[in-house]
Amino acid sequence: VWKLAGGRIAKKETEGSKWHWAGAAGVGAPSSGVGATIVGANGDVWGEVVGEDGKVWKLAGGRIAKKETEGSKWHWAGAAGVGAPSSGVGATIVGANGDVWGEVVGEDG
Repeated sequence: VWKLAGGRIAKKETEGSKWHWAGAAGVGAPSSGVGATIVGANGDVWGEVVGEDGKVWKLAGGRIAKKETEGSKWHWAGAAGVGAPSSGVGATIVGANGDVWGEVVGEDG
């Protein structure tokens, strides 16, 4: 079981069916644009980019990120923390529906 920030858990045996690692839409997931992940300036994961509409990025779950605020309010995942883990403690888990479950803070079993 992976323990997530905020108290949620993710069962390892449901990886691939109920959840996946952020950016694990495939090895070589894009570092920006559709398929990449946006992180707020405070470190909270906003979500995976699922579309583009002129001046904004559309995120899974309905949120948007204004392109003009890149660098001040948000950045691309990995842009501020090059070398961040893609799985395990410190990585982010995303539900099958695209909702971000949270960052892994521990492991139990």
